[in-house]
Amino acid sequence: MNRFGRVLKAILIGLVALYSLIFSGIRACYRRWPKPTVITGVVLAVGIVVAGVFGGTAQNATTSSTSAGGASAASSASPAEDAAAADPESDSAEDEATTEELSGVGATVSSGAVSGTETGVTALAVLDTLEIKGRAAKTGYARDQFSDGWKDPDRNGCDARNDMLARDLTDVVTSGGCKVLSGRLADVYTSTTIDFVRGNTTSSAVQIDHVVALSNAWQTGAQQLSSDQRELLANDPLNLQSVDGPTNQAKGAGDAATWLPPNKGYRCEYVARQVSVKAAYDLWVTQAEHDAITRVLETCPDQQSYQSTLSPYTAVASVATQAQASEDAGSSQADSSGTSTSGSSSTGSGSAGSSSTDSGTASSGRSTASNSSGGSSDSGGSVYYANCKAVRAAGKAPLYAGQPGYATPRLDRDGDGVACE
Repeated sequence: MNRFGRVLKAILIGLVALYSLIFSGIRACYRRWPKPTVITGVVLAVGIVVAGVFGGTAQNATTSSTSAGGASAASSASPAEDAAAADPESDSAEDEATTEELSGVGATVSSGAVSGTETGVTALAVLDTLEIKGRAAKTGYARDQFSDGWKDPDRNGCDARNDMLARDLTDVVTSGGCKVLSGRLADVYTSTTIDFVRGNTTSSAVQIDHVVALSNAWQTGAQQLSSDQRELLANDPLNLQSVDGPTNQAKGAGDAATWLPPNKGYRCEYVARQVSVKAAYDLWVTQAEHDAITRVLETCPDQQSYQSTLSPYTAVASVATQAQASEDAGSSQADSSGTSTSGSSSTGSGSAGSSSTDSGTASSGRSTASNSSGGSSDSGGSVYYANCKAVRAAGKAPLYAGQPGYATPRLDRDGDGVACE
């Protein structure tokens, strides 16, 4: 009952008490003046009836208004109410809270979004390019470090969540050609089929998982990415998958060492996507994570890696760059050996030997990819190292500011002028 209803009830109680007093007075008057008293009593009785009818109608209207208000509030509630009890480590628990609820029915559409393209390079080869380090502290992590809610990185007019629902569901029904109202998910994590219906109590049945959890990304290099790069990571189709809600909650922020999909048939592709995302955004893996991924990929050694459609980094370039660095390191050692031999046999060849050594050093610049990331700056011209592992394979660690291939923050994460020390 709202405030108006309580006031009206108090007024009616007061009126009843007043009429009781009046009735007592009428009885006393009736004994002395019967006829006038009867007329007055009839008038008062009619007044009481009218007041009662009016009061009941008003009370019913108040109750109806209160009920309608409650129903309206429930219908406009955010999915945050459903997600509030979810695992706080889950990316999707936070992301579901930012999703707008819809009403109405639109046209059926087919999915069109793409996760990424196969590179022709195995996931095992890309894994070998990733740096192995311990987890950084989680200090400073918050979901909004990766943008406040879903974005539209491919500029197709739909946010990433609706893009993923349209991509992963079948029999999709939308409102306005973009917002997904319903569909059917063949869940890759559990190998079950789930009917998705958007609503306050039903949307959480299907959630959008970050294949590399944002918390894990934060602790394995994303702290050093720019805010724009982190936004891409959080909305990159390569890193997003529509999945069973409870299973996603069980995953939380786990990496491959602590969680893998119950559906064993999907594990190869799952870890291949994790490797590809980490290569695309220059993230590292822990030793336990590396070993767990290796165990899975050894059961499917031909599993391909994927190229992100958003990130400037490429898995192919990472592998090619490291292979080139290893080749250049061997070439440089051979050149140095040849120079030393010719220098001992001829006095005139000393300068030539020096020139050969310089050429060997310069040859490390035959990189197959250039750094196009806005968050890094190379001071070494065309020389490019995908990560410190490639630098060490080339025998160039540590790199100092000004030397070929030096880059910050990609290689020199603490910005002290010394990379890969």
